[in-house]
Amino acid sequence: MSADALHCQKKTLALIIDGGNDYIVTIKKNQLSLFLAAQKVVESQRASDSNQTSENLHGRSTTRITTIYAISSELLPLWAGAKHIIVIERTGSRWSGKKSRRRLVKFHEQHYYLSSLDWSASKLAEAIRGHWLIENRLHWVKDVTLNEDNCIHRGGNAPANWAMVRQFLVSIARMMGTNTLPQALRFMANQLGNVSELLFDLSNRDKPVKSFM
Repeated sequence: MSADALHCQKKTLALIIDGGNDYIVTIKKNQLSLFLAAQKVVESQRASDSNQTSENLHGRSTTRITTIYAISSELLPLWAGAKHIIVIERTGSRWSGKKSRRRLVKFHEQHYYLSSLDWSASKLAEAIRGHWLIENRLHWVKDVTLNEDNCIHRGGNAPANWAMVRQFLVSIARMMGTNTLPQALRFMANQLGNVSELLFDLSNRDKPVKSFM
């Protein structure tokens, strides 16, 4: 299981381990003692493995250095299964500002993670990046395309019900094999018969499930 800092809780990680699973969770200052302990490990210990990758995409350049530090069970006894502190350092350039005034700016970020896995730095880096790619895609679709943050429905069960409706739309769009959500919404608005066929006759569907921004 990979999760953000919201789930970096002792009880949550204990339940994951008790269930026979493993975890990778983000460490942030909402768990200050853990955050400071992670920093101390990085400053005082030698890394057990590291991995570096670089990419250039749409004018942006990013270099990611993933470093892992093995820790003993005695170091963080209250954090069930903790075996590694992971540090991911990202540097490069990315677009900033509104579309008409966009410019490339330099950035440097460092993030800490806690994990119960005995994986290599390259495998951990791949798992962490995969998690955030999924998160970013889903949040972008809901927040930007479906304007979820500005939803006018408030109180009672309305927010939860409309959240389920939006997720249902996203799921149908991906099943349809469209490249973007706006394209799927236009198709659903004008081709209700095909949408009904998709919903009630899935056995004949041969289109791949899409994952889009």
